[in-house]
Amino acid sequence: RNMDSRMHQAVVDKLDLERIAQRVTGTGVGGFTPLAVLLTALGDHREALLRKVAWQDFAPRVAKASVSQFKQIADLLNALGSRRDELLQKVAWEDFAPRVAKADVNQFQQVAHLLNALESRRDELLQKVAWEDFAPRVAKADVNQFQQVAELLNALGNRRDLLLEKVAWRDLASRVAKVRVIELGQVESFLEALGNRRSELVPLVDWAAVAREIGAT
Repeated sequence: RNMDSRMHQAVVDKLDLERIAQRVTGTGVGGFTPLAVLLTALGDHREALLRKVAWQDFAPRVAKASVSQFKQIADLLNALGSRRDELLQKVAWEDFAPRVAKADVNQFQQVAHLLNALESRRDELLQKVAWEDFAPRVAKADVNQFQQVAELLNALGNRRDLLLEKVAWRDLASRVAKVRVIELGQVESFLEALGNRRSELVPLVDWAAVAREIGAT
């Protein structure tokens, strides 16, 4: 392992960071994850490359990204570390927010990845999205989508109540009653993410039906 580490360092030491920076500057959103991998692999040379790139120039690309690309944005932001603000302070959140607002349940995990990666800038986006409009989508979610819903709720932090206060709990309870054994973990994650709102769902679930469903499988 020490030999591999020395070989890796020897290769990195010979990299032309100036040339790499020039190529990195034109990276589109589709290349953000490989770029994040590169930054991580650079180790001690990572900061040298970070200083050579105008990260604020990436802001328009981020603002125009589709929901399906949010995980790639999150990967880059996490790799940028404390330099993420150089990029994020130039993002036009008012252009970005409408795409977040249209995310369907299958894309909630992507939204959650992005929110978590925004760190101190998270509120700038949270304030521009009507999270209560997500409530009908949550109420209609299948049990096998509960993990994605849970991840979004956790990423929303204290704003989850804006969404949950509009949820049709009886509709949701009827879906929980049809849970299969392999989906119990998703229900558990979902209930945990509800926080003190779980008391609105739990009494409405036909737990006898749940037991019968589990016993039949």
